Amino acid sequence: MTGDEATGAGAGRLILGRELRALLHDSGLDRSQALAKANRLLPDGAAKLNPQRVSERFAGEPGSDFPQLWALVEALLIECGRLRPLGAARSEAAEVRKRDGLRASWHTLWLLARKDPPPRPDPRLSGYLRAAARYARDHPYPDLPDTPRPPPLPEGCVPRHVLPLPPRAAGSAGSAEAGAAGAPCPPAGEPGPATDVFTSGSPVAVLIGAPGSGKSTLLRVHLLDSADGPPDGRAKRNATVPVLVPAVALTGPAPLPQALATSVTALLGRHLPPGTTLTEDFFGRRPRPRATWLVLVDGLDEVADQEARAGLLGRLADQAAADGSPYRFVVATRPLPAGELDTPGSHTARFALRPFTPDDLRRYAHERFRVLGDPDRHTALFTALIADADLDHLARTPLMASMLCGLYAVEPGGPFPEGRTAVYTRFMDRIYRRNSRKSIADTQQRAVDALEKPFQHLPDRQDVGAAAERARCHLPELVRSLAHRVFFEDTPATLGALAAHPLARPPAQVPEPDWNRFLGDLLRPTGLLTVQDGELSFPHRTFLEYHAACHATRDRAASAAATRRLVKWGWSRPPATWPFCRCWSMPVGRALRSGSRADEEASARKRADMSYAGFVLDLAASAGADPWKELHRVARKGGAEGGTFIALQAALGTRIRPETAAAARETLVRAALGHRKIPGSARVLAAETLAGLGDERGLDAFRAMADDPGRLDTLDPWHMPLTELTHTEPPTQSELDEARRATRRDTVAQLDAVIRAAAPGAAARLHATRARTAFGRLVGEEAGGRPGR
Repeated sequence: MTGDEATGAGAGRLILGRELRALLHDSGLDRSQALAKANRLLPDGAAKLNPQRVSERFAGEPGSDFPQLWALVEALLIECGRLRPLGAARSEAAEVRKRDGLRASWHTLWLLARKDPPPRPDPRLSGYLRAAARYARDHPYPDLPDTPRPPPLPEGCVPRHVLPLPPRAAGSAGSAEAGAAGAPCPPAGEPGPATDVFTSGSPVAVLIGAPGSGKSTLLRVHLLDSADGPPDGRAKRNATVPVLVPAVALTGPAPLPQALATSVTALLGRHLPPGTTLTEDFFGRRPRPRATWLVLVDGLDEVADQEARAGLLGRLADQAAADGSPYRFVVATRPLPAGELDTPGSHTARFALRPFTPDDLRRYAHERFRVLGDPDRHTALFTALIADADLDHLARTPLMASMLCGLYAVEPGGPFPEGRTAVYTRFMDRIYRRNSRKSIADTQQRAVDALEKPFQHLPDRQDVGAAAERARCHLPELVRSLAHRVFFEDTPATLGALAAHPLARPPAQVPEPDWNRFLGDLLRPTGLLTVQDGELSFPHRTFLEYHAACHATRDRAASAAATRRLVKWGWSRPPATWPFCRCWSMPVGRALRSGSRADEEASARKRADMSYAGFVLDLAASAGADPWKELHRVARKGGAEGGTFIALQAALGTRIRPETAAAARETLVRAALGHRKIPGSARVLAAETLAGLGDERGLDAFRAMADDPGRLDTLDPWHMPLTELTHTEPPTQSELDEARRATRRDTVAQLDAVIRAAAPGAAARLHATRARTAFGRLVGEEAGGRPGR
């Protein structure tokens, strides 16, 4: 059953919509083409069709203007070959009778559809909207004890802006078949209000933002704005009805309506009116006539497997493109590798969420400090203190701004910790170890007493009490271990998974459900994570990464192993190079290793993104496993990728030493502007990193590429055939040709990624576009999309 057929429409509307969609399918046109042809058939002065009206006709809405409907039908019949165009041939009597008969039949169907009463929305919709509004009003960021809570959404929110990014260019890096050919990607647009993400009209819109940039908050604010009704309880009648769902909930085999029903019920369960059940049929139809579900998919990057992410995006695109689909999608994610966010088709809008400006940060802090009295003074002092701690750049991300405001409210005027990891450490310490407001110790003791009470036999009570105290005393360690498992193994965060830890296993006397409830009672007042129906969730993805990093660096030996996997194991030798030549690379796919170490490295590094890596490096240094010597080596000799890793870690707030950061910057300059021949993709990466950090030499490098594109056409040794040290035969010509084609594809992919990205800035995108065009001319792009030799 399609979304249009499941709206409760009468028979006439169902038949009208079905017949029109069948005609459209037979014609081979898309809706925009059908619209253009229909409008050409309407006489001058007649009201023209528009996309909204065409969509309504295909949904079975008859409208009040039959000539418009007949123009649409006539255009489709002509395209199918069932009618001749007027004036194309001599109008014979039979052709006239045929046209009149078809017009009369469609007029009868139009009248029948007009007699049907308009379909009514599902009576559960109003209850769903009220529950969604109540859920969305809760602020997603955690608050500190003994401080004023952040105001409920949307109060205190600063208007956000997004940068529209260009779509995939045909034949560019988004296609696996593309070579160096294909038109360069168009540049990004101008920044606009964040509401553009939800009103773009695109079947799938992707919102890209850095960790803690406010993506989830933005989705909640839109959910609240759309779902919250006026005082009389009536919901707003928007063209879309939002539904918020985590991306991981849509990766299973269940059909989309079923997956939505399961996830939304779990999310909103306690807010739904008694007796209201959100079932598959509720989400399988249009929420209202002429309206669609706007599915807000949060956290695509939290889907661990790249193939699963690609499969989910493709599934959403197929759902949105289906005839009569009741869905549109907005997908929120951290930045992912170039090309990964290209959905099938070309109708995906992409937006980059802009960070706070300094004025945004001051407005946000001013709203947070109203409850302290004299918000002007507190805001001025707050901004001065974060500048002194070199945190003003990090505070441009809303999550960090929220945490810093909370820490300031605990001790107004007190100094801030230095570096991102230190802020998280102090924040978590305030939440758990110094939370007198929630009386964590007393609450947990009551949970222990309740667990022991049924056991009157003294040895049983002692066993149960010992197990309970063991879990209670090691609770932070248990949370960190669970976070590490969730992060690397993609294990669901459940009480059962927590109980699998040796320090949290239940005693033989306690049934598993009772023990899991006890663990939930221990966790619930801590603020470390939330507990609902046996499911655990961390307040934010970065808190999960922080706890996972704490587990990875739990002692000096573990810290040394964690930094070794992150940094030292990044060195490897490309094929067909001098045996002592080494390069550094973050991606696992390039590591030419074998045996158990490769498996361990792959599992440890494939999820090791920049945020987690920064926490590990800082915490390992605090644990005594000094990584700075190896990091300095990466900065000096790691090439474009090593320099990028170190430079971006410094920008993220990791405590990179100044001399190491300076060495990384110089390495990037040599890679971007130096005369040494290096693969084009590496040269582009170095220039992109410099430009993104505000270094003018990045722009100089892109200008140099445009002036001399030959700087980009150096063979990448990673694409050469794998050889043994004793192998002396040179590669064949066909192997060299294939290596050169692969190298050029990489270069084009890197240039297109710059052109389509938000971070480097408008000037970098402009010069990268010129370099892309010049490189295409150099390698002799052919119509088939394959570079010349």
